[in-house]
Amino acid sequence: MTAVFNFIRTGRKKKMDAAEHSSKYIIDHLPRAVGLYPKVIRLLFHKNQYPLPAKRKITDIQICIQFSESVPLHLRIGGKDYSADCPRLYIKRPGEIHEILSDTDTTICSFCFVYDADSGIDRFIPEDLVLRPLKITSRIESLMSCALDLASRIGDFGDCDRIDETCAGILQEILLSCSGMFEPVDPYEKRIRNAVSWIHLHMQNQIDWNLLAAQFGFSERSFVRHWRNCMGESPHRYLVALRMAEARRLLAETSLRLEEIAKKVGYSSLESFGFAFRKRFEISPRSFRQQLNGDKSKTSLSSQK
Repeated sequence: MTAVFNFIRTGRKKKMDAAEHSSKYIIDHLPRAVGLYPKVIRLLFHKNQYPLPAKRKITDIQICIQFSESVPLHLRIGGKDYSADCPRLYIKRPGEIHEILSDTDTTICSFCFVYDADSGIDRFIPEDLVLRPLKITSRIESLMSCALDLASRIGDFGDCDRIDETCAGILQEILLSCSGMFEPVDPYEKRIRNAVSWIHLHMQNQIDWNLLAAQFGFSERSFVRHWRNCMGESPHRYLVALRMAEARRLLAETSLRLEEIAKKVGYSSLESFGFAFRKRFEISPRSFRQQLNGDKSKTSLSSQK
């Protein structure tokens, strides 16, 4: 975990040693230029030396990443005990009473970002996500470094907005990382999802389903069965829906000829493309584009009045 202890903070790549540096940024009073993300009120990078209060009531929402090489943290919340080794995630919610059961001499190095109790951020966090081991990915590490770098020059225009965005990104990566700790029960799901990704990248190709199934380790029959279980519909229906969504986008956003669009979404002839489009949307590709262009013309004329 050496890389986690030494964050790259500036363009000069000056390193910060977690064991020697402590930073606390209070930013709730600073204005946001845009305000697209929940507002972070405090950002901390620090070394806690328990004793902190062994028992305390939480008043805000704190997302903490703790990464000291230390003994496990043991705590009790609402009569329920939790324990986790480092690196770990520790989430504190308003109204909870947290009782530290660990050795009070334990040193904990933490990166924390804090939201006001009524920010609404807690609705994105599963209730059972309290204290657990956390895999600190390179993405999480990079975002933490970015947040600290922004906080170190907080007077710059827009940096509070960028901190809010960066911390929302950290939370998203945490949730993805924690979700990844629980592998799907279906051992075939990962292979199916890889096949889905392949389809997205190659939807313009003519698909031989038997060869595709073999490419991902299935017979064609088992491939269809597992695909349905995972995606809720057959591979063919999924591919058609994907192609039609892209065709509609191209019709709306580009001036490509219909023949070119048909080829880009995997149809060898304009006739087969038109048939599939009409079946999906109950309108021909040409009429769809004309209808869309007509609406745009009306909007343009209206704005000129």
